[in-house]
Amino acid sequence: MLTRPLSLPTPHFVESCGALPLHLPTRTIALIYYKRKDEYLLAKGRRNVAESRSAAALREVREETGLTCTLLPVIMDTRAPPADEKAEDTNAGDRVRVEEECVEPFMVSMREVGRKGKKGQEGSRHLKIIWWFLGEIVEGEGEVSGESFEKGRWDGPEEQFEVVRMGFEEAVEKLSFEGDREVLRKGVELVEGTYWSKEGDSGEILVV
Repeated sequence: MLTRPLSLPTPHFVESCGALPLHLPTRTIALIYYKRKDEYLLAKGRRNVAESRSAAALREVREETGLTCTLLPVIMDTRAPPADEKAEDTNAGDRVRVEEECVEPFMVSMREVGRKGKKGQEGSRHLKIIWWFLGEIVEGEGEVSGESFEKGRWDGPEEQFEVVRMGFEEAVEKLSFEGDREVLRKGVELVEGTYWSKEGDSGEILVV
C-alpha cells in the first residue's frame, strides 16, 4: 500500500484493462502464448480515449484471443457504493460491503514500466494501472471442450500470439508471471464462491 499520497500527470501513467476469458461448463480459461518471448499471459491492453474500462477489457480479449466475451457477474466484496444509492444506507462511511452480481473490476495491478534513463538523462519510466474483469466466453466461440478453436465465431488472435485453453489450476502453473497468477487465483476464487458449492460440489453451475 502507498505510504504517502501519489499524484501523477498524464504522461506518467497509462491505464490498461484485461479480462479472464472463462468457460464455466468446462472450467477452462483461454491464455495467450507470446511466441517471441516464450511467455504465457493474460489478455490485456491499453484503454483508448473515451473508452470505458469494461469495454476496453472485452475489446482487448477479442483482439488478442479472437474470442468474444461478456462480463461475468460474481458475488464480490467492494468499497464502491451501490448503483442505487437510495436502496440502502450509504452514509455509513468507507466500508466493505457485499455486492451481488457485480461486474466491476475485481482486481487492480500497478506496475512501473518503461526504460530507465542513462546516467545524467531522464528515463521514460511510468506507472501502468491494470483493471481486471471477469469474462465469460460466448457459446459458439471455438470448440468449448477443446483447444483448437477452429469452430465457431473465431477470428483468430493477433499474429504474435497463440491461444491455449486449459483448466484453472493448470493455467495458474503455466502463467509466466506471479502477478498474473495472483490475478487468476483471485478470479477463480470469486467464480467458485458464486457458481459452485463449496461442499459436495457436483460440478454443475449454480444459478445466482
